[in-house]
Amino acid sequence: MQPKPVARIPAQLYLGGLESSVKETDLYALLKRFGEVSHIQLKHLAKASYAFVALKDPEVALAVQKDLNGLELHGKRIQVSRIFDNKNSANIFVKSIPENITPKDLGELFGKYGSVISCKVCYDDSGKSLGYGFVQYESTEYSEAAIKNMNGKVWQGSELHVQYFMPFSSRISNTVNSNLYIRGFPPAYSEEDLKSIFAQYGQVLSVAKMQDNGRAYGFVCFSSAEEARLACEQKNGDQEKEFVWYVTPHMNKIHRKKMLREQYLNQVEEWKKKNLYIRNLDKSIDEARLVDICRAYGQVKSLKICKMENIKYDSDGNCIKEPISKEIAYVLFENEASANVALSELQKKLIEGKKLYVAKWKPRDALRKLINHSKVQKAFKFSQVAGRGAYMPRAMPLMPPMMGKPIVPFNNFHQMARGRGQRAVPPQVPQIIPMEIKNKAVINPGNIETLTTRDLGEKLYPMVLKQTNSFIVGKITGMLLEMDKIEVVQLINDEGRLTARVREAVEVLRKAWVNDKNALSQLPY
Repeated sequence: MQPKPVARIPAQLYLGGLESSVKETDLYALLKRFGEVSHIQLKHLAKASYAFVALKDPEVALAVQKDLNGLELHGKRIQVSRIFDNKNSANIFVKSIPENITPKDLGELFGKYGSVISCKVCYDDSGKSLGYGFVQYESTEYSEAAIKNMNGKVWQGSELHVQYFMPFSSRISNTVNSNLYIRGFPPAYSEEDLKSIFAQYGQVLSVAKMQDNGRAYGFVCFSSAEEARLACEQKNGDQEKEFVWYVTPHMNKIHRKKMLREQYLNQVEEWKKKNLYIRNLDKSIDEARLVDICRAYGQVKSLKICKMENIKYDSDGNCIKEPISKEIAYVLFENEASANVALSELQKKLIEGKKLYVAKWKPRDALRKLINHSKVQKAFKFSQVAGRGAYMPRAMPLMPPMMGKPIVPFNNFHQMARGRGQRAVPPQVPQIIPMEIKNKAVINPGNIETLTTRDLGEKLYPMVLKQTNSFIVGKITGMLLEMDKIEVVQLINDEGRLTARVREAVEVLRKAWVNDKNALSQLPY
């Protein structure tokens, strides 16, 4: 018996293949008959349009997927998939599908063997079925059963071919390749010379030699992949006279880009571990001096001091350009252990009387995210302080006066005193938490001291998500958790107060992301 899939709350769906004219109101009208829609996020890009939908009732997601998958909306068939993060999910490829079969039909047939995450039939631009499609299951257990039972089965007069889906890059890697790309040889070599050299490894069907700006390269095609493999293994790296052969299987553009991308990502991972970023170097320190300094901690693989062009004029008025240090350098060590030792030791030393800033290198995108997050946190903290230059949130509720004392804003605990160098004493505000409000209180005020940030975060996160979206919920929850614990509890117990705080946080994000149109488009209001 098939186990009932565990649904997540809120249930989320992906809607792909949308026409560019589709609006959020169209999607809402399509989905509202199934139940309450919590959120719709629609994206129109140059090449594709898609949407993410959150439904309040997890059980509804299955019904939406079954009923709407493959439905025509504004002249295009849409794809409806459940968002599922199980790493054991499995995707199968189905070929020879009868022309009249819809995604809904395919899903019903293959749904007999397990819970289906997504189901797709491929069509051409005119809407005609291409005769193949894909089915993704929650578990490889289901996909194995589907392949075993459906491969070779005749369906409406057509014999189905069912197998595990193999990504295009993997299919390229597994393709028999009898063609080699070669370079490194002298430009004087002719095609006949190349054919004679490679004939020792097998039957050469063709040879093509090309030349570009004095650089020679070419292609050698063998009668079999085995012969090509032998030539590649024995000839690549072979030194002959004053040059070295470079021989490798020929790759098309897509495969080559994938390989270069993978090489770059591997290089980035190496740099993260072994590359140090050094700042505040004295301008007098050059590459040779820096190598001597860093060599004490291990073998240095490469090193670079960032420089800028300094322009000056001599006594005759001639312009002289010279590079000067920006006081920034990157040092790549041979191994991670050496980089870790250098990171620890260099921060303790004074070099030419200056203390260095040393950190592990980070990719530009990761550094940008770190800087943006830091700006957001600083901006939010700044808004919490009612000092000079800060603003008082208009929607902040006031605590009732106690024993004749003036009314004090609840978040004004850390207000700086007007006197220089003095800090104001926190006013004695009672820890009053309304227990009977519109929504029942979820935290007892007597247990505040025993609560951890994680406890508060688990309560706060879904409440913030309800008022925002998945893009900013984590950021805003983190910002709110930096407040005093007592105030966080107040937010959890009082939805009105939480709404005011969330709106303030959204405005902080809006100011921090003023130059980022993509991020601004994710804000809910």
